[in-house]
Order: sequence, then structure tokens, then C-alpha cells
Amino acid sequence: MLTIITITKNDLQGIQRNLQSTIMLRQFCNVKQIIIDSSDQEIYQQLIQKTTNENNLEIYHQAPQGISKAFNYGIELAEDAWLWFLNGGDEVHPELDIDLFIKILETSVSDLMIFPIEVFNIENNQLLYNTRLPSLLDLWPPIYNWVTHPGNLIQKKCIVNCGKFKEEFKIAMDADLWFRLFFKNYTTDLLSIKIARFYAGGVSSNEEETYKEMDLVIKIYFLSIVKISFKKMIDVLKVWLFYKKYSILPKLKQKFPFLRSIKNLLINKIKLPVNK
Repeated sequence: MLTIITITKNDLQGIQRNLQSTIMLRQFCNVKQIIIDSSDQEIYQQLIQKTTNENNLEIYHQAPQGISKAFNYGIELAEDAWLWFLNGGDEVHPELDIDLFIKILETSVSDLMIFPIEVFNIENNQLLYNTRLPSLLDLWPPIYNWVTHPGNLIQKKCIVNCGKFKEEFKIAMDADLWFRLFFKNYTTDLLSIKIARFYAGGVSSNEEETYKEMDLVIKIYFLSIVKISFKKMIDVLKVWLFYKKYSILPKLKQKFPFLRSIKNLLINKIKLPVNK
């Protein structure tokens, strides 16, 4: 049902904190955690020794090749329907109702799920802020990068169909992926349940590099964003004309009989747009 994909590099303390937080989830037979470890061999061997008795845990070593490469390796190894990318050092939220979470996974018919998270300062372990899901009007376009890294679950078939993570990105690979997922029109559930704690201070906290990559992401998909936004405007126009058909136009036809002759050519062709 669920594979938690965790990447780590030379952070034994962080990965141990991560594993402690996933213990309850890994008690379920249909939940597995895969660790892609790019640590030095000494630290990797220490991790193997410390996790010999852990349930539903697989650890693989990969030479350092970047976050995207490690994620994609984890995707290839995963066999379950749902994928959750929870990095080493980050945690399952301590107040997450595990039974409810499992029930959601078992019953959801969506392709993607997005949750809020807590963001902590890695240096002093203090809460920085809670993320919030956007209002309906702010869902599109996703240019504000509101889909947080450990706060989403993705069906494996969807991420494979989109081409997985682009390995040229070092930081904004998840933003790039989510643009491609949104363009596929996958069904998405938004759930206001905090599922993770993210510890700021890693590579994604480098604002200058993050902004550079986000700039590149928006440049890549700008024309697609404009195209879809224009289509939405056309849909609004179609809906408006549809209601005009049954309100103002009948009155106009009474005053101007010639409108009846163009009814089949124009009016009947206006239909409500369907969200496919």
C-alpha cells in the first residue's frame, strides 16, 4: 500500500530520528520504508548494524549522485501503490493519527494527496511555522511552490508516467515534478492533517539557489500555464453563454424573430464545459 522513500547522507542522528518516527507505521504489513543512503561506508555500516531488528525496512547504498537520482532509485525499488518522500532527519508528525492515516490510504480513490506540515529550525529545534493549504482561488497556478516536500503522497503509476524526478535539478525537483503532475489532470485530495515535521537547514534552505531553480521551473512551464489559464477563461465564457441561452436570449427572440433562424447554428452549440 505505502512505501516511505527516505534519502540520507552522513547524518546518522537524523536518520535514527526519522526511523523512530516511522516505527508505528512500519508495524503494518503493507507499509514499508526504503532508505537510499549515500553516506561514507563507515556511517553506512553503522546504520546497517543499528537497524538489524527493524520491521519492514530496506536499506540500499548509492554513491552520491544528487537528491533526484536517489529519489528515482527509491521509486524503482518501490512496489507499493502510494509513495511518500520523507527525507532523513525529517519525521512523521508525532500527533498523526496512524489508524486514520492508514484508513485514508486504504479508501482514497485519488491519484495525489497533499497535507500541511510543521517546519522546525534544525539548529535549535524550535517551530518556525506551520504550512497551510491554499484557498481554492490560489490553487492554480502552483507557482508559489505550496506543495511541501514531505507533505504529499503520490501514486507510483502517476510519478512514473510523468517521468519521475528530473536529475538536472538539485533543489526544486519536486516543484518541477508537481507542475507535470498538475498538467496531467490527476485527481488530488487536499487534507488539513499535519503529517510531517520538516527540519529546515539542508540544501533546500539555500535561498539563492532555490530561487534560481524556481525561476527556471516557471520559465520552462510558463507557456503551458498561460495556455491552461486561457482555457479556463474560455470555460467561464462558455458557462456564461450557456446561462444566457436560457435567460436573455428567449426574450430577444421574441423581439427579434430572425434570431430563431440562427438558433441551430449558434445557440445549441453552446454547452457547459466538462471537467475531465
